Amino acid sequence: MSSLQLIWSRVSQPSRALKSFLADSGIPHTERELDMFKGEHKSPEIIALNPAGTVPFIIENGEVMVESVAIMRYLSDKYSAQAAGLYGTDAMTQYYVDKWADYYTNGLRPAFGDIMNVFLGARVAEQRPLTDFDKHNVGKALKEVFA
Repeated sequence: MSSLQLIWSRVSQPSRALKSFLADSGIPHTERELDMFKGEHKSPEIIALNPAGTVPFIIENGEVMVESVAIMRYLSDKYSAQAAGLYGTDAMTQYYVDKWADYYTNGLRPAFGDIMNVFLGARVAEQRPLTDFDKHNVGKALKEVFA
């Protein structure tokens, strides 16, 4: 059994990115999926591990690590043989991976998150399920953003 555990949620894009990274690299790990709409990421058990209550995070040998891009960089270094095809082995390839990961993390994702929070934020914060009306409005907003 692996000592690396991924705690993630399918509604979290960074979670899906890290889950994909682990699957594609073949790094051995176990997983625990949290339901953010039920508030599982804010449960006392999770807050004790990760006080920010964010996903994804990993636990390896008792060490809790947060921030998906930092985790992928860490795993790429530690498991370089398995992750070489994803992160590269030379400085220039790693620069380009880092450049786009940083752009996404610091630019694109926050802007997109602002749009989504208008529609979903209250539902997640209040732990209420999405209604068909919410889903329709999110779909409408996405069509406008990507038109």
